[in-house]
Formats: sequence, structure tokens, C-alpha cells
Amino acid sequence: MVACAWAHDVELRTARIESMFGDGDDALVAYSVRSAFDAYLSEVSWPAGSEVLVSALTIPHMVRIIADHGFVPVPVDLDPGTLVPSASDLRRAITGRTVAWLHAHLFGTRAELGPLAGMCHGAGLVVIEDCAQAYTGHDYTGSPDADVVLFSFGTIKTATALGGAIVRIVDADIRERVRHRMAAWPMERRTRRVAKVGKYLVLHALARPLPYGLLCRAVDAAGQDADAWVHASVRGFPGEDLARAIRHRPSAPLLVLLHRRLREDISGAIAARAAAGDALMGQLPPTVRALGDLSPVRTHWVMPVVAVDPAAVRHVLRAAGFDASALSSLIVVDGPTHGSNALVRQAMDRLVYVPVSTPHLDEMVDRLRTAVDDDHPMAA
Repeated sequence: MVACAWAHDVELRTARIESMFGDGDDALVAYSVRSAFDAYLSEVSWPAGSEVLVSALTIPHMVRIIADHGFVPVPVDLDPGTLVPSASDLRRAITGRTVAWLHAHLFGTRAELGPLAGMCHGAGLVVIEDCAQAYTGHDYTGSPDADVVLFSFGTIKTATALGGAIVRIVDADIRERVRHRMAAWPMERRTRRVAKVGKYLVLHALARPLPYGLLCRAVDAAGQDADAWVHASVRGFPGEDLARAIRHRPSAPLLVLLHRRLREDISGAIAARAAAGDALMGQLPPTVRALGDLSPVRTHWVMPVVAVDPAAVRHVLRAAGFDASALSSLIVVDGPTHGSNALVRQAMDRLVYVPVSTPHLDEMVDRLRTAVDDDHPMAA
């Protein structure tokens, strides 16, 4: 908030951040992942109607941006355990019109792209890695097999800067064209930055178990759905005019916080959160599972649990003051062929998002242990 009053030197701060990410010569700072993706698609030379393979579970705005540029998003189903597509499903989805594969690492999981990326490169596809939910610090700045890598520092992300993104683009020509395009956009207004910081100061104060439980009761008493109210409050880009909302440059105050986040060593916090998530997973009965439980890297940005009665499970956890939600910023992408999203759609219909809270781990474990009692609807 203080930086909103004094910060300047946008170009210097941008260059400083770009030099410290990855190998230092292929990174660009953006206002958001959506902004960077939009700028990238504006600079590619794909024919209209070209197909972009996408994770069948992903952020709706990414699908919308693909369509807005005249391309066709084609979903590829994900294995619920690994949250990556099978090689056979990915191979079947590739046609003569396919130009790219956009894979999103979900819920703090991360998988090796090597073999699948190699297959895509062999078919002439661009491989785009969406790491918006998978940032763990400087230990991972993108797969060496990806042509484009996207990292988000949005409001509910790990190491949040209340906005901002970093995109790595291997192709130097396209990278410079993307840089030039984004540089021509208007800068985020300081008044908007002040308003956003103020809003999240309040929401952060309300996020602790006791005030959060009271807030949910108050919202319910007012005749509104607490899940929907909270979900709407943290939406990054509300409204219909998406292009106008995302086509901005990050302001100096945003860059100050982003630089601070990138300097921080979060390895200890990530390890603690991963251990907390695994402890919670250990309380699940054999008939109930978390999506991504077989992923080789699980940092539990959030834990999506597939439950028989999601409403009942959500009620139990919310009564304890924890932000268990059925709403998500993700969507199941409709596909042109039957079964292109069957596995993730089946899982999403029964999903509850359980927060992984390291400071309140013991209480969370106790509450989850109660929730999976044989008499509770969470047990299958």
C-alpha cells in the first residue's frame, strides 16, 4: 500500500524482475497470465480455425481467449490420479488442424511433460505449460520441454503479489513481438491498485477460522449463498469485457510487490504445506480420494476431494470455520467428441475444495477425521 504512493521506474523494475527469473533472457513480466496468453496468441501466425488442445479442466478465460482469437479449444481428458492426459488420448486428439497443446498443472500438482511434449513436438505442435497453480519458487521455472511457460502471482496464488505474471517464451522473435505488444497497452491505474490492496487486506483478516465462520453465517442469514459470495469476491477479472480488462501493463506498485515475492525463499513454506496436505490426505478413507493423489509433485495449493455428498461435507467443514467450497474458478471444457472430458466431469460433479491450512493443521485433521466417519455422507 505504501508503494502505491512512491513507486516509479516501471522499466527498471520490469527489467530487474525479468533478469532474475529462469535463465534470465527469455522472461517477460505481464499484468496477468491471461494478458500474456492474449498477447502471445495475437502474435502467432496460425490459420483461423486452428485447434489448440487444452486440459479438459482449466480456467474458463483461457478457453475464451483461444476462441476470441479465432482458434478452436479442444479438451483432452485427464487421469484423476495424475491430472495429465494419457498418451493415447492426447495422440487421438491431434489432427491436421492442431497447432498447440496447452497443459495446466492443477491444484499444486506438477507432472513431467517430457514424453507427451516430445510426442507433440513430433507432430509440429507448440507446447504451452500453464503453471499458474504450480509456483514453488526458483526451484522450478518451467519445463525444458515447453515452448511457452506461464506463472501467475494473482490474488489467491502461492506467493501472491495481488496480480502480475511471468511468461517465458523460447522463440526470441515471438517473445520480442509479445513484449512490444504489451508495452503499448495502458498501465494499471494506481487508484485501482490501492482499491485492490485495500479489498484484500479486509478479506485476509476475515479468512481466519472464527471470523470466516461468522461471515458465512451472516451471508447465509442475509439470504445469499456464502460460497457464491466468496467466489465472486476473489474473481480476478469480473465483467464481460475481458480483453479491455486484461490488456494493461503492471504498475510500479505491483512490480514492487512482485519483486519482493520473487526474492523470498518459500521452500520451507511449500514443504510445510505439502506435508500438511499429505497429512489431510491420510485421513481419507479408501473409497474417497483427492484429485492428483498420484502426481509425482503435490504441494497442495488446494485439496480437491471427490465426495459422495459434497454439500454435507462442505457444511461440516464450514461449521468449523474453514473455507470448504464447491465452487471453482475452473470449468470442464466441452469437447467435439464424446468422452473428451468424461473423467474430469464425473469428478467435478462431486468435488469439495478443502483448504490446506498449516497453522491449523491439527484441527483440520480432527475435523476431516470426523467427516469421514462411516456414518458421514463423505464415506462412500
